[in-house]
Amino acid sequence: MSKDIILKTDEFVFSYRVAGILIRDKKILLQKPKNDDGYSIQGGHVSFGEKNG
Repeated sequence: MSKDIILKTDEFVFSYRVAGILIRDKKILLQKPKNDDGYSIQGGHVSFGEKNG
């Protein structure tokens, strides 16, 4: 069972996520899912109790 930090109400869903931006030689690292036309910043969900590193 996933312990991702997600809060749901009748009006909205809040999904707690983190992301990082890598800039090198004036370029930004992005990811592009195979089934999507857009790009996004690298990152993901945060699980309850997750520790850094």
